[in-house]
Amino acid sequence: MNKSISMIWKWLILAILATLSVYVVTTPPGGGQAKSASATDEAEKGFLQKYFPGIRIGIDLAGGTSFTVVIDEARLREDIRDEVLAEHPRWSEAEVNAEVEKVFVSRTRGADTRVLEVLRKRVDGMGVNEPVIFKGKDRIIIQLPGANAEQREMAERSISSAAFLEFRLVHKDNDAKVTDLLANRPPPKGFTKSENGRGYVRAKDYDSIYNHPDAAVRAENLRALSRHGCERIPNHVLMLQESERDDNIFIPVFVSIRRDLTGADLQNASVDTGTYGEIGVSLRFNNKGATTFRQLTSKYKPNGSDNPYPEGRRLAIILDGVLYSAPVIQSEIPNGNASITGRFTAAEAQRLANTLNAGALPTPVMIVEKRVIDPTLGRDAINSGLYAAVGGTIILFIFMLIYYFYLGFLANAALVLDIILLPAGMILAAGCLSFFDSSVDTRLLSLPVFTMPGIAGIVLTIGMATDANILIFERIREEFKLGKSARAAVQAGYDRAFITILDANLTSLITAAILFAFGTGPIKGFAITLTAGLLVSMFTVLVITRVYFDLTVPEGRVKPYKMLSFLKDVPKFDFLGNSKPAIIATAVFLVATLAWFGFQAATSPSSVLAVDMTGGLSVDFGYTKQHPSADVRAALAAAGFRAEIQYQKDFINEGVMQVRTSLQDNDPSGTATIQKIGETLSNSFPDSYILNVSSADIIGSSIGKEMQKSAFWAVTLALIGMVVYIALRFEFGFACGTLAALAVDVFFCLGFFILCGRQINLTAVAAFLTVVGYAINDSIVVFDRIREDLAKDPRTDFKTVINQACNRTLSRTVLTSVTTLLPVGALVIFGSGAIFDFALIMGVGIIFGTFATLFIATPVMVAWYRGRRPGFVSKK
Repeated sequence: MNKSISMIWKWLILAILATLSVYVVTTPPGGGQAKSASATDEAEKGFLQKYFPGIRIGIDLAGGTSFTVVIDEARLREDIRDEVLAEHPRWSEAEVNAEVEKVFVSRTRGADTRVLEVLRKRVDGMGVNEPVIFKGKDRIIIQLPGANAEQREMAERSISSAAFLEFRLVHKDNDAKVTDLLANRPPPKGFTKSENGRGYVRAKDYDSIYNHPDAAVRAENLRALSRHGCERIPNHVLMLQESERDDNIFIPVFVSIRRDLTGADLQNASVDTGTYGEIGVSLRFNNKGATTFRQLTSKYKPNGSDNPYPEGRRLAIILDGVLYSAPVIQSEIPNGNASITGRFTAAEAQRLANTLNAGALPTPVMIVEKRVIDPTLGRDAINSGLYAAVGGTIILFIFMLIYYFYLGFLANAALVLDIILLPAGMILAAGCLSFFDSSVDTRLLSLPVFTMPGIAGIVLTIGMATDANILIFERIREEFKLGKSARAAVQAGYDRAFITILDANLTSLITAAILFAFGTGPIKGFAITLTAGLLVSMFTVLVITRVYFDLTVPEGRVKPYKMLSFLKDVPKFDFLGNSKPAIIATAVFLVATLAWFGFQAATSPSSVLAVDMTGGLSVDFGYTKQHPSADVRAALAAAGFRAEIQYQKDFINEGVMQVRTSLQDNDPSGTATIQKIGETLSNSFPDSYILNVSSADIIGSSIGKEMQKSAFWAVTLALIGMVVYIALRFEFGFACGTLAALAVDVFFCLGFFILCGRQINLTAVAAFLTVVGYAINDSIVVFDRIREDLAKDPRTDFKTVINQACNRTLSRTVLTSVTTLLPVGALVIFGSGAIFDFALIMGVGIIFGTFATLFIATPVMVAWYRGRRPGFVSKK
């Protein structure tokens, strides 16, 4: 009875996970219906976007929007001038100008880095798929993959907002001043008086005045509006507040120039819903801000120390020069809480709260360019990735059926379930890993972002998912050789393989958690994919496949299951005896290739490091006919340029081709490089009518440096985590052997990759991390057998036991490598560009990882123990 209940629960969990996976990949993010799109938009959608709208794909696959942002120097100078005049009203013009320039230099020093940090927080808080933000020579580029019109508008407003929060007192005689103003003064430019006489409404020429494309003219007009009436009321400015009672009416308010409190001491902002459903933004100050706010409200409450009147003063709440509200101070407010009210929608209030939480910009900024990025390259990558996935899966299915027959059929069924359940696994993995980084977007029932390295990672998961089944099947083979019945062999095979699978997967999960916590961009994406694949494969192999066996294995079956074997008998190769020449040959290769890499990186970085690691040149050319990016890359390569090509559209929908390449050593300004690239394009593609350079920029290497730093710490801490776990599960000597094998494997991949003439880019870094996460499995399998044999045989010398364990696990070590190489080989065949780089590194890492486990990990472990048996054997 208990067994039947357990079986029902297993099938129920499987059904729930499968339903969840199907739901999240077929339902647009947010659970709602997909927004209407034009026929052109529908035609331009890729395969994944059409049939699996729930898959969130990055800008490299989906296209998106790109903003170019610069510091608004003219507006900054005007803001500084206002501050200087407010503080020193009697200074001469020369004194004011001198002070303005002094403060301007001070505020702009290092401001671009601080602006980058604030904008990154704002964009991350919007929930846009995997935003990319980096700094150029004098500008900041923000890319939003797959952003729709609403997200683009919200992003534009959030980026442009300085988020400068101010609390200023309203003039004590404001009502009388406003009455006089409305009766005797003309309205500001762009406005007319309202019919009810309570304020102003927008005139017909409002848009032409305040939405002028020239930012300087717009700023001047707005500044003229804010200064209206200043001459008659010293130290105050006229501001307009949108009426909360009357639609489209703006109420004039005279506000003090002096700032009594700013958002510098703001602790938190959140969306708040009032008693009657009105939406606002709730503010909470830190201890310093709360004290200032308490003192301010105490002074200006009714009959306060600075307000001898029975009515409290009004306090204006201003954000980026916009007056949102001016409530009356009724009493002292001791807890440091305030709120911004107005005509907000829920989305506007959330954007405002996110902007305030990200902090104020140190300087005002302006968007000088907006672009829509074409997803052509993404479609090519998706198509090649799908070909690799389908091709690799078919080859893997055929191999497992031929080699393991019925057991292979069960493994293939489990693999189909792995693919089906992977979306649910990714949601679970992202939710668990978000514990290590709460800033990552993990919306309910929403898949993590799917980027180009993710295609390769998921195809790789197809191969890795078969490893656990192979470990179990090979154990079952051994149990059959001992004369056990089918049920007993299956039971013993699962029991003996379980600890090996657990050790290997837990080690990889620890690695994934550390990579996610300390990595960025593709590293986090890799960690999620790795964790999802491990969780799903453990469930299907240890639970579902076992259920298959329980349902299909007859009680009285004695005949072994049919399985092929490329090693009829256990080999007797002396791995330890032949390790010395293998280590010497490996050391020679590593020293030579790493020395070459170091020399090239120091003398000619562009020959071994891609643009995203070193910085370089980004040039935009207009075109009228789009050629395949591979053909353009080949033409530029023939001219001596290693370039990345991406087709885009500017804000007026004209075609733009972006070329990213390294700067030449003899051309630091890039002028000659741009000219030569233009000539090459014109000569190679005369029918494209390459017009002119529409934009050129020197790209900083901030992304590459950040990636290098995060990758270094992520890998270092991941290796430390592996060492600690293996030392606890085995002993420190085993951990040393594992660490040596992993290090040699990664460095060998690096050297081989460089010898193939490839450049290290962000995708290559992600591939090296994948090698680290995968190669540990081989070492765990061998070490687990060594531990088992040492416990069984207390008399045989240590080296003999190691050689026997290596030979006994050789078949499964080779088989697990082969099954992973099959989909990776499909990536090499069908992939191109970044995917090819990923597959090449992975293929070399898998092959050499097996070699490193047998000829490096075990000799290092033996050297640590100096021939004696490990202590855990005698303790047991």
